[in-house]
Amino acid sequence: MRVSLGRVACAGTLLLLLACGAADQPVRVELPAEAWLEDLDALARELPSRHVRPFHHVSEEQWRKTVADLGRRIPDLSESEIVVELTRLVALLGDGHTELLPHQSGTGFHRLPLVFREFADGMRVIAVAPGQERLLGATVQKIGGRSVEQLLEAVAPLVARDNDMELLHSGPEYLATPEVLAYIGAAVSPDEVPLTVSGSGGDTEDHVVSSIPRTGLGEVRWIRGREQAGGETPLMAKNPAKDYWFERVEEHGLVFVKYNRCDDQGGEPSIRRFAKLLSKQAAPREFGKLVLDLRHNSGGDNKKSKPLVDFAVRWKESMPERQVFILVGRMTFSAAMDAVLQLRRRAAPILIGERPRGRPNTVGDVETLRLPNSGLRLDYSTRIYDRAPDLASEAYLPLDVPAPSTWEDYVSGRDPSLEAAIAYGPAG
Repeated sequence: MRVSLGRVACAGTLLLLLACGAADQPVRVELPAEAWLEDLDALARELPSRHVRPFHHVSEEQWRKTVADLGRRIPDLSESEIVVELTRLVALLGDGHTELLPHQSGTGFHRLPLVFREFADGMRVIAVAPGQERLLGATVQKIGGRSVEQLLEAVAPLVARDNDMELLHSGPEYLATPEVLAYIGAAVSPDEVPLTVSGSGGDTEDHVVSSIPRTGLGEVRWIRGREQAGGETPLMAKNPAKDYWFERVEEHGLVFVKYNRCDDQGGEPSIRRFAKLLSKQAAPREFGKLVLDLRHNSGGDNKKSKPLVDFAVRWKESMPERQVFILVGRMTFSAAMDAVLQLRRRAAPILIGERPRGRPNTVGDVETLRLPNSGLRLDYSTRIYDRAPDLASEAYLPLDVPAPSTWEDYVSGRDPSLEAAIAYGPAG
C-alpha cells in the first residue's frame, strides 16, 4: 500500500518533515471566484469517480449537499477560507489516505514557530524556533481563548482520518497553522496568535506569538525540549536517518528492530538483505525477545515488508518459547499497518504502545489529483484492503499492553513501550 505523501515524516519525525519541504508544482490561490468554482466542480466530478469507495462513511447525498453549499459561499470567502473548506470537503469521505492538506506548498499559509505534541498529561511545546525559548516545554492551555479539547474538536472535520488517533497525530500541526486557527475562530489574523500556557509551577501566562512563512521552515534551527533538558536519547531515537536498523540488547536478551519505512532505502542494504543479516545476528539462543518497533512508520510499499515478516515467523518457530513484540503508535499507518497485521496473523505477537491511526481494514494505494486552476493537490485511495477479517469494521487495532507516554517520559528519554516489552513475562 502506498501511503499519502502528505503525512510521511522524513526520517520519521515531524521536525524533519518541516525541514524537508515539497517538490510540488506551483500552487496558485489568488484566483477569481469563477476559477475556484471550476476547481470545486472538478473535485466534485473527479474524486468520486476515481476513489475506490467514496461514499462508505458519508452518504453521496450529504456530500453533494456540502459541495453545493460551498459553491454558493465561495464568492464571499477569502482564498485561505476556500482552501480550508476544500480540505473539509475531502475529509468528509472519512478515509485517512484521501486528503487535501491546507498547508501544502504554495498556498501561502503560515506556521507558528512552535511544535506541539499531545501527551497523556496534556499538549506540550516540544520544540521552538530561536526567539521562542521561553515557551519550550510549556503546557498549552488555550489558543485564542479556547481549550485544547475545544480546538481539537473544531479541527476534527478538517482532518482526513481512519480513526481519532489521527487527531493526536495531525491535529497539533493544524493548531500550529494560523489560517486554520482563523477559520475556526481561534485567531483574528494569521500574523499573530494569542496563546495561553502554563509552566511547571502551574501558573498561566498569556503570549502573542508571531507566525512565520512556511517557505522558510527549512532554514529554522529548531530547539528541542529533550536536548535542552539534557535527557538521554532513547533507543528508538537512535539512527534517525535510517529507515531500518537493529541492535542487540544482551542484558535483556532481546533484539530491537526499528522499522521506519516500508521501502528499500538508497545507500543501505535492501530490506531483504537486512532481514538475512538480522536472522544471523538474532539466532543465538540467549535472545528470547524480538521487538519490532513500527511507531514511526507511516507506510510505503506493503510488498517490501514480507522478508522481515518471514524472518520474525521463522525466528519464533525456531524456539516456541520465544516472544515477538510489536510496538505501535499514532504514526503507524498504511503499509506499516499491513506489516503489523501480517505479523499478527503469523507470529502471535504482543502488541504494545498507542493505538495506531490506521484502521485494520481500510482503503489505500494512493493516486494524486491536481485541481485545474489552483493546482492544489489531493490524494485519494484506489484499492480496498480487507486484512483482518476478525476485526471486521473495527476502527482500531486492539492492543495487548497500552503504554501511554508523558512529557516527563519524553524529556528524560524513557520509553514506556520498550520497558513494557522488557518487563513482559515469559511465554506460557
